[in-house]
Amino acid sequence: MSSIQTYDDKAIQKDVPIAEIVTSIKGQVLDTRLENVQDSEKINSMKKKIIQEKTDDDISSSKDIDHQNRKNENEIIILDDNDNSIKPEEIIILPRDNDKSVNIEDIKTVLNDKDLSNEKKQKRDLEEKLQNEKQHLTKLKETEEQQISYLKDALQKSEEQLARAKKEAITVTADRDKLLKTVSTLKEEMNNIIGKNMSLHRECQDLKCKLQMASECETKTCTVVQDEVNLIKSIVKQKEEILQAEIIELKGLIAELTNVTKIQERRICELTNICKKQQCGLRNKSKTIIEKESKIFEMQSLLKSYSCKCTGMQNDIQKLEYNLNKESNACCSLKEELERFKDDYHCMLNIKTKIIEEQDETIKKQKRLLQDSENMAQQAASEFEEIRNELVHEKETCESLRIALITAEVQLNQESNVECKNCQNLISEVNLLNQQKQKSLIAAKEALRKLCVSVQDYQRELVFERQQCKFLTLKLKEKQEEVECIRKEFACKKKPIVCRTNDFLS
Repeated sequence: MSSIQTYDDKAIQKDVPIAEIVTSIKGQVLDTRLENVQDSEKINSMKKKIIQEKTDDDISSSKDIDHQNRKNENEIIILDDNDNSIKPEEIIILPRDNDKSVNIEDIKTVLNDKDLSNEKKQKRDLEEKLQNEKQHLTKLKETEEQQISYLKDALQKSEEQLARAKKEAITVTADRDKLLKTVSTLKEEMNNIIGKNMSLHRECQDLKCKLQMASECETKTCTVVQDEVNLIKSIVKQKEEILQAEIIELKGLIAELTNVTKIQERRICELTNICKKQQCGLRNKSKTIIEKESKIFEMQSLLKSYSCKCTGMQNDIQKLEYNLNKESNACCSLKEELERFKDDYHCMLNIKTKIIEEQDETIKKQKRLLQDSENMAQQAASEFEEIRNELVHEKETCESLRIALITAEVQLNQESNVECKNCQNLISEVNLLNQQKQKSLIAAKEALRKLCVSVQDYQRELVFERQQCKFLTLKLKEKQEEVECIRKEFACKKKPIVCRTNDFLS
């Protein structure tokens, strides 16, 4: 203002015409407008460059995401082919409980070689799938977080640009106000100059027409300037309304994106929980499988021990039967010898009684002869005494033989009783062994029946687990399709935002 006033004072002192002053003021106003226009063009060019860089980054990130999705889809297809390449399980026909010809080793080999190998393969495939899916989910999280951070940065930059535009609009309005103030001051000064010039009317009669023309031109220029100012105000208002609408839309899109990210995080959490539950279930099932295998091995070891015991008991029974046969043969031989001894003893007694009778007869004859002669009697008496001594000795021997026979009979009876007791003990042991054998056979049958039932339950659990795995694979495919749909929707929503930002910046 001071520069303008000094310029006006100099013009008045030098008697410069008013039209030249007005033209100089218009030139200054136009220079300020041109500077503002150039600044706005620079800002628009910078905005266009920033938007192009953002679009290039978005295109590169979308290409990387598509490439990763294709890789994951190829890996999933390969895994599905591997799952289809697995051979179906062969149905194992188990024997009934009543069948005694059960090959436990065949059952063990069939179960361990087929079922467990297929289960381990399926578990490995499932673990690999889960790891791939976890990696894919982590990659998706990282890409989504990068996109969200990128969008936040873009929003911050756009907000900063809006703030700058608002500041520039404020500066423009301030400049406008200053111009209006300068115009009003100029009008006042013009009125003062006209008053002064009226006092000098005589000197300025030739310049009245020029002054009137100049005033008319000034009024026209003022009206033009006011029209331009009104147009600028309307344009600024329109741009502010557009900016507010776009800000509202961006806020809505941000809210939608946050909701989508929250939903995806919830789904990811659900998937992780499902994966953890499946892993826990697989671990528990593997533990149950190991426990069942240990129980099977224990039952088999018990069966082997029972079979070994049965074979040992059978061998003991055969040995005892052989010993019984030997002892019975020995008893029979002893009884025959006793009967022979009895017969011999009876024969000896008969012989001795006959001898005694003969001797009595001889004694009688000798008594008769004793009566005939004393010498013969003495001799007969001496012989009789000798014979009597011999008879006493023989009687003593007979009594000792009888005592020996009685003791032998008692010993035979005792030995026979002991042998009978031993036979009874052996028979009771044989009966106990037979009972133990029957119990072991019953236990083996029950163990086989339990084995069959456990194998059937295990097969049912395997079928159920396979169905669960198929169901989970279908769920994963559905969720992958949902993620792809969300990505497509996000890309479709992103395109109009970019177009709007381009339009706004242009």
